[in-house]
Amino acid sequence: MPQITEGEKTYWVPEVLPEPTEEYNLAQSEKRYLTNLGVERRHPGWTYAENIAYVDDEYLFQNEGWKVVNDDGGPTVNPDDLNHKTRNSPDLWEDIDERNVRVTYTLTDFTQDEIDEYTEQKWINLRVQRNVFLSDTDWVITRAVEENLTVSSEVTSYRQQLRDLTSTIENILEFDLTDDALWPSKPEVYFEV
Repeated sequence: MPQITEGEKTYWVPEVLPEPTEEYNLAQSEKRYLTNLGVERRHPGWTYAENIAYVDDEYLFQNEGWKVVNDDGGPTVNPDDLNHKTRNSPDLWEDIDERNVRVTYTLTDFTQDEIDEYTEQKWINLRVQRNVFLSDTDWVITRAVEENLTVSSEVTSYRQQLRDLTSTIENILEFDLTDDALWPSKPEVYFEV
């Protein structure tokens, strides 16, 4: 690639400027860089700078001192872990090499007030879900009354287990509301024959 030198700067100019593809433009627009001033910037695009230099990665690395930002999103944080994940400022990022930098994150514990609020919200969510499960079998009770049927012991037991569930949980923070195995099994027989 031909070079143009002006003062202390050297610029790379391609011999042939290919027509950019849509895929290339999309990839470039999604790239993020850390400038030599520590500011995160997107790729400036497929263009010529005022000095006629071609703005590709090599130009940004060599002439502007930019680095590609690698951001994997940091550690996975589950709210039940009771902490927050915060993206660190660029001065705390990790240098991979002279052209790449990795974004770092910091985990901070919930305050006691946040723990209390989160715990209370989990109890509320549990009761809401429990009430949904109860209402799913309300029709059994209504039909039994209207048609003089006998509700099965499975339904009676299931509904009682749902009502008792809040008193059987020792630590709501360890209870996974999405785990079907932790909830009573829905009955298969609704009425006594």
